[in-house]
Amino acid sequence: METIYKNQPERNSRALAIVLAIFAIVCCAIIYYLAMNMPRFIARNPQKLDLYYRNTKRFTPEEKMRFLKAHAGLWVYTSEVTADGMPLKRSDLLEIKSNGIIWEVAEWDVAMPGPDAPLPVRLIQVRTAYVVPYGVLKNDTLNDAYTIHQTFIRANDTCFGGWNFIDLWNIAKSGDSLVINRKKYAAYKGEPSLFFPNGLVDLVGTGGTSENKYFKRNTQNPMGSEIELTASIKGIKDSGTKIVSRNAMTIPGCLNLTNLCEVLKDELFYTYKVKKIVSCSPASVDSLLERYYQPLLIDEHFRSYPRLLPKAITVSFFLERDGSLGNIQVSGAPETDKMFVNELIHEISEWRLPPAKEQFAIRHTFTMP
Repeated sequence: METIYKNQPERNSRALAIVLAIFAIVCCAIIYYLAMNMPRFIARNPQKLDLYYRNTKRFTPEEKMRFLKAHAGLWVYTSEVTADGMPLKRSDLLEIKSNGIIWEVAEWDVAMPGPDAPLPVRLIQVRTAYVVPYGVLKNDTLNDAYTIHQTFIRANDTCFGGWNFIDLWNIAKSGDSLVINRKKYAAYKGEPSLFFPNGLVDLVGTGGTSENKYFKRNTQNPMGSEIELTASIKGIKDSGTKIVSRNAMTIPGCLNLTNLCEVLKDELFYTYKVKKIVSCSPASVDSLLERYYQPLLIDEHFRSYPRLLPKAITVSFFLERDGSLGNIQVSGAPETDKMFVNELIHEISEWRLPPAKEQFAIRHTFTMP
């Protein structure tokens, strides 16, 4: 017994050291996670800052339930326009359930720049999320949309993208339509089981590993949109035929992608590099800004901005020889809205254009959504 008592303090000390070591490891892991995710969380979603919710009348739990029930359903947004002479087609299939769960399939058909005028590239975002009604600010109804899982498809590349972030959705009824962030959705009147293209929503939540995930879209089927699997993906039902592609690729850095704007940026920058497009004049840069950056980056980015936007913003910058943008200046913005200016400059600083033979200045006016 004496020996046991003599060793007990040593054992207690050793056990305490082990517990402290485990605690330190856990703390380091938590700090690392926050360091990696919180900057992205805040930088990509400045609307979540308390400033945006100032003077908002909060919903009660009962009001939240009534709001979701009143806006539940199947909704369709479509847009076919010409941007600087090039066709641009967008569609968004959105299901809002009465409990706030969302399923969404968004598609963009975009013709990439180049002399050969290629067929449009199809960019797809598939995601599931849930909406939490927050409250009313003047005539705006603010809602937090939390992304649970999402997948992006570019040509035949499949990417399982980022998920731990929040969008701000302004949702309102307009007759039989639903308006979300300045986009007007019509109510779907068809068969509910045929609402989403066959197989697409099955791609949500199947990612997260380094294994190749790959599929090819069959657009020639007269019966509608179909998905032909070219690799086995757990959880997806197929017709019994599986074609395995050994060269399946995923979009590089896809975990940093949160929306189709970022997929488009990757596609544009890749096109500039591969086709070696050289912008020789401010006019050619203006054309690219009008065709891609205005409708697909500026408009999409600031649709959810919860303050009154100016009708137009003039941006000036230098196009560097490597295609990057330097010395970005903004005029025409309200002097009191520093956050808008900072957000706009941050967005434009991430843009790239075709490499220039020599540095030159650009001054361009963007209309705001």
